[in-house]
Amino acid sequence: MKNIVLMADRVADFASESSKSRKFEYTSDSSFDPLFSALCEISPKVYHYDSPSALLDNIAKHSNDIVVTVWSGEKSRNRKAIIQSICEGYNIPYVGADSFLQIISADKHLSKVVCEPYGILGAKDVLISSIDDLWKAKSLKFPVVIKPNLEGGSIGISQDSVALCYEDLAPICEQLLPLFTPLIVEEYLQGEEINVCIAGVNGQIDVFQAVRQNLQDKTFFTSEILSVEVKKINSPIRSTEIVTKDIVTNEFPQKEKEKLIALFNSLGKAEVMRIDGRLFNNEFRLIELTPDCSLSQTASVNTAFQASGYSYPQMFQLLIDNTIKAWEFENTSI
Repeated sequence: MKNIVLMADRVADFASESSKSRKFEYTSDSSFDPLFSALCEISPKVYHYDSPSALLDNIAKHSNDIVVTVWSGEKSRNRKAIIQSICEGYNIPYVGADSFLQIISADKHLSKVVCEPYGILGAKDVLISSIDDLWKAKSLKFPVVIKPNLEGGSIGISQDSVALCYEDLAPICEQLLPLFTPLIVEEYLQGEEINVCIAGVNGQIDVFQAVRQNLQDKTFFTSEILSVEVKKINSPIRSTEIVTKDIVTNEFPQKEKEKLIALFNSLGKAEVMRIDGRLFNNEFRLIELTPDCSLSQTASVNTAFQASGYSYPQMFQLLIDNTIKAWEFENTSI
């Protein structure tokens, strides 16, 4: 039994945040409290730090501990890899994807390049770094979705992020470019919104579940997006379009499952991850890789673990056990 270091930057809730906030990957109080309690059930001692500097200030006393990180940070394009890099530098085991995979997955365009050899395709896209780049989008089929290329957690994605025609594109990009550069403009994917949740280590898959996201009774999306107004902040949209989840693993195409498992096994250190996409005509199309997936009690990952027979504390126990297995194997191989 190891002590656990929980890395989490916190916010009370998201009610007062605007749609352009960068804090939507912070951990709210309603998520932090059950997460901390679950870790306390499986560990003699749980420490919490809210910043990389706090971890570094205390690093000497954690050489034999294990790190669980849901830390987000803001602005830096390398923020997804900071905690992981500290742990790697001090050879401290940590749950989840390594710094290399975190950086690749944080780039939505690059993620598609990584997935393509496995037959997992995404929407056609272009990158926009300035208004002078808008002409590139003429090659796309409208409607399109405009997102920050280097963000996650629906940061920068609002109900205003869909352009129905080329003329709608400039006003949206003008609003987003000062905040997020580059932008990715990609063709809208119709279909069922699926979070594929996978957990395992060293080629062994412990959990594979397909979790469908629904807006009330709507399961097939033709123009909808799961924006911050729907998922995070208080808004008229959120009060009427509540997101629910269904386990649809039994209906998920076997050939697509095999592709996703092959991809997961190729990615290196990643004890758990979420692969988001749209399912249409039995084909899974990539939206994004999410190795920094939410581990909150209400998140898709926990929904997947519950469907596989794990309680919330047992989910963390499996992830920690697998992390230690991988860490011991790596250190024995050196």
